[in-house]
Amino acid sequence: MINDYPHVVGYNFVDTGEETFAEIEMQFPATTPKFLMLNLAEEAVRATVIREITGIASAFVNKPRFENDTALVLGTAGCNIRGIWEASLVPLDEFATIDAPGQSQEWVDINHLSTNDIAAVLRNYGVEAARMAIVQEVSSVFGAYEIGVDKRHLSLVADYMTFEGGFKPFNRVGLSSSPSPFGKMSFESTCTFLCEAAVNGDFDDLRSPSARIVMGQPVRSGTGSFDVLMDLSVSTAA
Repeated sequence: MINDYPHVVGYNFVDTGEETFAEIEMQFPATTPKFLMLNLAEEAVRATVIREITGIASAFVNKPRFENDTALVLGTAGCNIRGIWEASLVPLDEFATIDAPGQSQEWVDINHLSTNDIAAVLRNYGVEAARMAIVQEVSSVFGAYEIGVDKRHLSLVADYMTFEGGFKPFNRVGLSSSPSPFGKMSFESTCTFLCEAAVNGDFDDLRSPSARIVMGQPVRSGTGSFDVLMDLSVSTAA
């Protein structure tokens, strides 16, 4: 740091037990005009990068996941799953306190990586992992407000968003690919979908539950999947 940045004359790492930080000492001539220390600090940090992963701007320590959890949980601003895979094994000879060249140490548990970037999960782990990520993210949003949502409902939403092999939003844009005009109209943008169906000559076979409810017909599932007939003929005594 001292060699790369001319105004830095010394630095010191401080560990208070609760937090760890670095103190950097700088010297400037008395004739130096007024300047912003933040810009100088950022420039000095960029000039002394020790290790970085493309796509991750910063990292911070999260709270433990459980009450007695002693593992260090890191959060990042940005996502690069493959970059973390490649950097997860660090050669031990990079550490001055360890003299074991040729060996490596796993500093990130790649089996517990998680991200809210559904597209990144889909690219690196596949559609089933993306489906579970959707369930977890939606569940965590409601969980922050202590709202319980049945997992079967979330699974149904995630299935609809990923059944085509990719993922699509659960809104009018995602529903635009549905073959049921009445089903799309029952969600939102009723007039828009109605006009599109009329112009394109679409028809609805009333197979979806939403379309049948719109038309006042029972849904073809559960008790609506069959009919119960009763013999109304009255038998006469012989």
